[in-house]
Amino acid sequence: MQLNQLTFTRFVAATVVLIFHGARSSFPFTEYPASLVAQYGNLAVNYFFVLSGFIMAIAYGPVWAKGQFSKRAYWLARVSRIYPLYLTALLLVVFVNAFVRVNPIGWAPLISGLLLVQAWFPSLAGTLNGPGWSLSVEAFFYAVFPFVLPRLWSLSSRALGGWLAGSWLVGTLGYLLLVWPYASKPIPDAYHAAISYGPYMHLPTFLVGLCGGLLYLRHAPKTGNNRAGSYFLGGGLLLLFAIAHVRAVMQFAPTTLLTPLFLAIIVGVALLNRGWLYNGLVQPQMIYLGEISYGIYILQQPVVALLQELDPLHMGDTLGRDLVTFGGLFLISALGFQLIEMPAKALIRRYMPARQR
Repeated sequence: MQLNQLTFTRFVAATVVLIFHGARSSFPFTEYPASLVAQYGNLAVNYFFVLSGFIMAIAYGPVWAKGQFSKRAYWLARVSRIYPLYLTALLLVVFVNAFVRVNPIGWAPLISGLLLVQAWFPSLAGTLNGPGWSLSVEAFFYAVFPFVLPRLWSLSSRALGGWLAGSWLVGTLGYLLLVWPYASKPIPDAYHAAISYGPYMHLPTFLVGLCGGLLYLRHAPKTGNNRAGSYFLGGGLLLLFAIAHVRAVMQFAPTTLLTPLFLAIIVGVALLNRGWLYNGLVQPQMIYLGEISYGIYILQQPVVALLQELDPLHMGDTLGRDLVTFGGLFLISALGFQLIEMPAKALIRRYMPARQR
């Protein structure tokens, strides 16, 4: 099942995270309503986690049902998808720290980063390439997926719905219980890192996407449903916008709380099959922006930090500097996609069974 209209949403989410990290102190993100992106843009990472579960259900569910699932092919596909550019970004961060900022680099951050396990250690989660913590979380999802998929696939739709709701409830209440003792006082840094970055905290988010994808496979019309898609998409966006104004709720949103809305947006876009929005989303240019979004996300720290620190045009902390910096990042991400991601993926996939390349 091809859902190309979802690809561009990855670019949107990556750009939201980029604004949160690199432009929230400049206009228009200092003014309402754009300030909401600057304030809560980091939560777009959870959209990636839901989308990951949803897409993996769509991609691998039918393969499993046909008895054609190969763990070797699966692992090669996952490695080829994330590691080549991830490693490039990590090495760029090491270069910037060693030769531009002249900051010491510890062995623990470097080794944990290379092994994609930094998110398991609160003191290491945000070290070196900060956004890399979420790839450490994704690696955990990839590890559990082959064991979870067959069990979920065998469930009835009602049971799958129960798993979806239960995952959301466990994730939301778990975070609430962990953060509640610090509602009126600062959270210690190590504790905050453990409950914000730990892969175990985000597994329910992935399961919401995975269960949602399996239910979509079973019940969504093969050719989509534009009206239903518009309702899901519009409703999800409106509720997300409304909830973003309720600070008492948003303080509990870093993990699973908003995942039903993210899933509604994903299902809504997936169901679109005609109209101006669908036609725009499936344009080759839009799909390409979605394809380079991984580079925009994982390369943002070394590239943006370097360009902003050097500030070659002497523009200061302004929107103009941010636009130039982001433009440079988009260009480098496109080059990374063409020169690193695609060749590495082709090389690694030579070792996959022919029917699963």
